[in-house]
Amino acid sequence: MTMPPHAARAGSKARRQVGKTAALLLTAALIVGTGLFNSLGAATAEAGSGILVAMLIGGLIALLTGISAAQVGVNYPDEGGAFIWLRRFGYPVLSFVAGCSYLFKGILGAGVLALGFANYSAQIFSGLPISVTASIALIVVAAVNIFGIAPTSRILISIFFINLIPLGLYVAFAAPHVRVEHLTPIWVATSWAS
Repeated sequence: MTMPPHAARAGSKARRQVGKTAALLLTAALIVGTGLFNSLGAATAEAGSGILVAMLIGGLIALLTGISAAQVGVNYPDEGGAFIWLRRFGYPVLSFVAGCSYLFKGILGAGVLALGFANYSAQIFSGLPISVTASIALIVVAAVNIFGIAPTSRILISIFFINLIPLGLYVAFAAPHVRVEHLTPIWVATSWAS
């Protein structure tokens, strides 16, 4: 007779290494670090006066995605996310695609972050080679991750709280300059499309 996976895990000595608060802060740290600071300049250059509207729409999509994932995660509390959930729902091919997509997203995301870090570093320290700096950043991240989730989450959460300072300054300096007339091209484009 085999035990269900939940019962087998409950009897094992393995325990969760981060609590709910740490997991929440870790997720926020990953979102702020990747989504905001690595792409805010490029997004602002493309969106122009619509950057705040774009950020609101993106934030709403991220919120709905998070709520959806949390609901499925509560009902299927197994490690593996969409890979496991799709398999449980009877879609093994989609499960495989989701697993591969998650793997490639992680690899490409780490590369993009390393390049963003290297570009910012090259602006501070002129003459710094971007490809070497990005490679060193990837090696450092891999080395930290070898020690497990607990030290990695502590480092990321610390960086998150440091990142909140420039993010708060950005919002504080940008908010007084928001003018409804600057959004006119966006409103015209959306009304024309409908």
